[in-house]
Amino acid sequence: MAQFKNTSWGRTRGPKNIIDSNHKSPTSVVLTGTADAGGATQTSATYETENQRFLHISHIAANGNSACTIQVQVKMHASGVFANLGSTISSTSARTHSIVEIQGVDQVRFVVSNLAVGETCTIFPACSTF
Repeated sequence: MAQFKNTSWGRTRGPKNIIDSNHKSPTSVVLTGTADAGGATQTSATYETENQRFLHISHIAANGNSACTIQVQVKMHASGVFANLGSTISSTSARTHSIVEIQGVDQVRFVVSNLAVGETCTIFPACSTF
């Protein structure tokens, strides 16, 4: 019989990176305003949460003095659609950390708005149970 190797997070006290498959490296989502979209709004890829309870978001707006706005969208496999979660998060040029309760949703993605052309918003997302 093959040896069972648990690859899910289980109950986590410390936040685990949701972008890196090993959940350890400090990997980020970088969304940049582009000329073809007029800057404005950019949507990230979709990330698995493994039904964790809290989403930790460290974020930085760069390449300008204006803040970008981050909307967290969540998806449950039961519904099959993304929906906005709570209010938006404003990211300034300073590093900011926010904790959002996601209550066991299956996937998240980030919609960033108010980006000027060439301006970036960098997001370091992680999830935890406690």
